[in-house]
Amino acid sequence: MARHTAPRPRPAPPSVGLSGDDRGSQHPRVLHLLNRGARSGAESVAISIIQGCGGTGLYASPDGPIADVLRGECIPFVPLHGQTPRQVRLAVDRTVPDILHAHDYWATLAAAFSFSRRPVVAHIHQDPPWSHRPTLRSVLFLLASVRVDTIVYVSHSVRDEYVFSRLIARKSVVLPNPVDVAAIRAAARTAQSHDAYDIVFLGRLSPEKDPLRFVRLIDRVRAVVPGLSAAMIGTGPLEPAVAAAIASRGLADAVEMTGYLANPLGILSRAQLLCVPSHHEGFGLVAAEAIALGVPVVASRVGGLRETVTPACGALCDDDDDFVAEIAHLLSDPTYRAAKAGACAARAEHLSSTDTYFATLRLIYAAASRSDGVC
Repeated sequence: MARHTAPRPRPAPPSVGLSGDDRGSQHPRVLHLLNRGARSGAESVAISIIQGCGGTGLYASPDGPIADVLRGECIPFVPLHGQTPRQVRLAVDRTVPDILHAHDYWATLAAAFSFSRRPVVAHIHQDPPWSHRPTLRSVLFLLASVRVDTIVYVSHSVRDEYVFSRLIARKSVVLPNPVDVAAIRAAARTAQSHDAYDIVFLGRLSPEKDPLRFVRLIDRVRAVVPGLSAAMIGTGPLEPAVAAAIASRGLADAVEMTGYLANPLGILSRAQLLCVPSHHEGFGLVAAEAIALGVPVVASRVGGLRETVTPACGALCDDDDDFVAEIAHLLSDPTYRAAKAGACAARAEHLSSTDTYFATLRLIYAAASRSDGVC
């Protein structure tokens, strides 16, 4: 089990208090609960929600690089010593929120069993295999759902593949992640780095994202497309294993590990393609970002990626042979790649949904505010 250390004290943005009755009159004060101290898909969505729903939200998670991101966005940060019911209860006592918005399964358990007498909105971004069958974790989530007002799923796949989905259907809603195309393109233009690579992997270096598979794919594709270049953007527990795999396969001249980048969209915007070899994905926000930037996506046929990536703007792959064939085709046939890139604009418009997204969330918050707050 990971050992949790005390977070470093960090000042809150000077204009926003962390406690007391400083909330606006027309927006509920929402405490967002997240599991990690670094920015990834769920963390980016939480930040977007805070900014898009009146700016009265607070962000609570273990300490880490996310604190600097939040400071730059003027979002108050509440550091946690781990994601536990006791830590959630302490955060509630400190910040006095109206609603708890718990992102993903473990945060939902911590919120529901904190007994803080606040309405809980569960927001499920992931589609882990254990949720597809009766397991201790899937049963615990079912029990926690009794104390949850609304369960938000980021894709139909995530909702439908949860083994007990029918038992909680009445409080479940599918709400795909907000894709602000204009903001994504603006962030790409203002990014510090715009280095160009043929292929980009962007995500946490963790088992579910399968970065080791990405290294194997690059090794195979290089045999067909010599001289290709690839970037792996992100950090995570598999970082040492990924570095070792790159070295053992003699790929040091082809694959660059950039580590964590606060804004990787400049690099993504110049890539020939994005590769997403994940075992499972709830939504695949990075795929939507690539499409918004006109970058074709080659991804696993799993989870929400099946709802985000279409044959017009990329490809869904069932095995490594599919990946290798599609990546090689995109890199060796400029006309084929240009057609895919051109189709991204229409797909991006279809995915763009910020107005509807935030309007729906406000309705969810309003309904939660009217509940009896048994949590």
